[in-house]
Amino acid sequence: MSNSTSQTLRIFVDEAGSLNIKPASESASRKAIIMCAVAVPPSQEETLLSLLPRDHNGNLLKSSDKLMSERHALRFVQELLDSQSDVSLVLVDAGLDENYQVISEVTEIANRVRTESRERRIRAPNLNYELLVKDAIVGVLGPAWERAGCKVTCLDVILDSANLSMGDRKRFKQILTENSAKHGLHMEVSWCCNEDQPLLNVPDIIAGIMHRRLIHNQLEETADLLLRAWRDSRIIIQDGRTFVPLPT
Repeated sequence: MSNSTSQTLRIFVDEAGSLNIKPASESASRKAIIMCAVAVPPSQEETLLSLLPRDHNGNLLKSSDKLMSERHALRFVQELLDSQSDVSLVLVDAGLDENYQVISEVTEIANRVRTESRERRIRAPNLNYELLVKDAIVGVLGPAWERAGCKVTCLDVILDSANLSMGDRKRFKQILTENSAKHGLHMEVSWCCNEDQPLLNVPDIIAGIMHRRLIHNQLEETADLLLRAWRDSRIIIQDGRTFVPLPT
């Protein structure tokens, strides 16, 4: 790998499914959390924007839209896999007693520390979000760094704005930036909505495809394409270091 130049990686992160892990006794049906991170080289952003699925009026389709058909999803995933972008997925069983115990214990520890430092307590779903975002980012860094072919010194991470309070965002941003600095990386973290940053639709669509396949048995052909890409080491499907993964 040549280190004669440096590059900034932009990583877009979004999720599908409820972040609230519940014990099996409270889960009437199978539940999943799918976190997705997509690393997009800056030179490829306009191309990727042009590939996003749209309806007949030109409006961007989200994964949950009824108009997001197998045809739309399959074409988009194939073109994404043919591009210079990299994908990391973290799949978690959100209706498993073991995972409920894990998040309960981790939240208790986090809030004990926060109480001692007189910080606001954090809710379990928000802490769960932070853990899974971190895992998804770590998962995509390796292949994206290798693909860059040069030294990566800056990371620009864009997250969906719908999850954390302003206080939790500030603290999470500090954790991410301080941890990346330990590895010689400068990280910028920001929160946006899909309307302001259309490329957030990329992880939204990929996470949604897997969620619709695993929970509703929809978009099976497209999900199978993603699973084949994982077996071929084209994308990362990370079990996660904290939770028991959702079987595929």
